[in-house]
Amino acid sequence: MLNTYFRVIVGTFILLSVVLAVVVSPYWLWFTVFIGVNLIQSAFTKWCLLETILQKVFKLKNSNKLSVVLVMILLVSCKETKESDYTSQSDIKKITANLTESHPGKKLLEAKCYVCHNPSIDQNGRIAPPMVAIKSHYLNDKTTKEEFSNAIWNFVKQPSEDKSKMRGAVRRFALMPYQAFTEKEIKLISEYMYDYKIEEPEWFKKHVEEESKGKMQYRNDGKIEVDSASSKKKT
Repeated sequence: MLNTYFRVIVGTFILLSVVLAVVVSPYWLWFTVFIGVNLIQSAFTKWCLLETILQKVFKLKNSNKLSVVLVMILLVSCKETKESDYTSQSDIKKITANLTESHPGKKLLEAKCYVCHNPSIDQNGRIAPPMVAIKSHYLNDKTTKEEFSNAIWNFVKQPSEDKSKMRGAVRRFALMPYQAFTEKEIKLISEYMYDYKIEEPEWFKKHVEEESKGKMQYRNDGKIEVDSASSKKKT
């Protein structure tokens, strides 16, 4: 009878470990390996390590009690693995936030572009469009990172109304004067804007929806979106 219980429990463990490896963590496959190795060696030695340990530690002498203990161990292990997995996800968010803060393109954007394109400036007090407006004009669903960077560099290296994709901004704020940016700096700024959700004024999205009349699509998506401020608060 003990062998029957063990076959059921071990089979259940194998199935659960595979499911947990997919849903929770691939490290659960090591538990599957352990079961397989133990079954192979027990076929030759007629000795089961798990059964021996449980019987000695818990002084179990019947299969019913043994099966209960095995199920309890599985449930506890599952809970601990989920908690550790959640912790690792939190760590990943913190690491990603740190990467965002240290991105050279973000530093250049704040140091050089925000002099005129600061997102915190009031709508009526601005002297240039916010950077999210530039992102929205130069980015669409088919735009690659290289195309996005090249288009911005093509304008910045020698600003002209013909090269600009923001004719309305040129009429309102006049043409952007030449700035001594290097191509590497613009590439870094563009790559950051393309990959990350950048800062934007609170009024901008509503402004696009109400005043552009469908001529411009709001774009501030990012492949990696990190709220670095909230990440710092959690730490």
